[in-house]
This record gives sequence, structure tokens and C-alpha cells, in this order.
Amino acid sequence: MIIKKIDELIVLNNDIYILTNFKDYIIINDNYQGLILLNHTLRTIEKIFIFEGIHIYHLYQKYNGNSVLVYSPENEEIIFVDINTKKHAVIKTHTDEVFSPNYYWNDNTLLMITFNGDFYQLCFESYILRQVTAKEAEKICSSFFNFWNASREYHVLKVYSEQQSFIVKNNTESVSFFNYAQQEYVTAKNFSDGWHDVEYNNNIFLFIHEKKIEIINDQNKIILKPRLGYILLRARFLSSNQIVVFSSKPSNSRECLLETYSLEC
Repeated sequence: MIIKKIDELIVLNNDIYILTNFKDYIIINDNYQGLILLNHTLRTIEKIFIFEGIHIYHLYQKYNGNSVLVYSPENEEIIFVDINTKKHAVIKTHTDEVFSPNYYWNDNTLLMITFNGDFYQLCFESYILRQVTAKEAEKICSSFFNFWNASREYHVLKVYSEQQSFIVKNNTESVSFFNYAQQEYVTAKNFSDGWHDVEYNNNIFLFIHEKKIEIINDQNKIILKPRLGYILLRARFLSSNQIVVFSSKPSNSRECLLETYSLEC
């Protein structure tokens, strides 16, 4: 496998936590006030202002449309954002519980679930989030309910809700990608300790450490190092053979670096 750098972008930002590949966009935070949309060549397409002081924990992406939900547990809110119109609506969660990254959102049906296993449904007409029972959730979408129920048997590290798949930790030496819909496993073993994030796509695992990314395909492994003076925080797949990497500069917390790379097997 060969890795080649494509583009890079320095971002002056105090708040990059979110790094998401959504449709044709890369989405990052914008200094506690909203979202920045970049294309895959790292050019800014749009800045969406939400409000000052927003802390973003997670983004939920509509499976079949250009909308996202911004989850801000510190504000006890989720914010519906229409990417096309740039309009947004603030929705109170009215719960102290934290929502899981596992969710279902197709057409106008959205189910969210807390880490304690409580289900919530969003009404898009009134923008009210209401709690529903597990039986109601199963009736709304049985496939999602079964997927969530199956995931409880594993130590889940990362969930890909739209694909009904997740990455699980088997033990200290083994991590697997499990496609629940097709009942298929892909396992990685040739990685070192100390990673803080993991991603998977098309038989390739990314194990993200501060000082390296281990890119593993079957038994083959290559190492991607950060630029001198930076530490690696996030990496995401843009396609089966392209990734975007986010790193920051400890000596200047506002200076962040986005880079894209191609992977050639």
C-alpha cells in the first residue's frame, strides 16, 4: 500500500472536535459558533452560524438528504440544520442523559437512543423530541431496533448506523469491523497500543495515535506521521481510497491542520 498527500489547509480554530464526511462535504466546528463546510479539496463552501457558545458533541446525518442534527449536551439541545437552506431550529432535549451515536434517520423518521437505552423520536412538524418505549421504537423501525439490540452484546468502539455496522474491541490484541446487515466480520490484529480513535472502510483500518496513524489492510501496515510540531487527533475516510486527517499544534492550540491523502493498494 502507498499513501500520497493531496491537499492541506491550516485552520485557526479553538474548537475543532467534529470531523465528519457528509455527502460531498467535510464538516468541522467553527469556534463555538457553528459549522464550516469544506469540499474534498479543502476549500470552504459555506459557514453556518448557529449561536455563540455552542459545544458540539456529535453530528447526526440524515441518510437520504442534506440535513444534520448538531448535538450539544452541555446546552441540553439538538439543533436541526438544513445544509441546503442554512436554516436551523433549536430543540430542547429535556433529559440529563447522553445520547449515543447510534441512531436512525430516514425521510422524516428520526430515532435517537441514550446510552441507558431510552429511545426518543423527533417530530419534524413541531420540533419536539419525545420519549418512546422500546416497543414503539421497534414498531417504528424494527431493523434499527434489532441492530441496536445486537450491538449491546459487544464492546462497541465506533458505530456506522446507516450501514448497520460497527467496530468492536474483541480483546487487547484484536479489533473487528462487524457488518450486522450481512453478518460479516473483518478483523485487525497488527496494531500497537496507545491509539485513541479507529476508523474502517473497504477492508482498511485506521488506528489513530498522537504521533502516527497505523493504516492496516489485511496483514499489511504502513505508518503516517504528523507534520513536525503537530499531534494527530482525527482521521476519516472520504472514499474507499482517500482519507482526511486532522492534527493540532500543542504550542498554539488555535492552529490546526487538515490534510487529505490517497491510499493506493
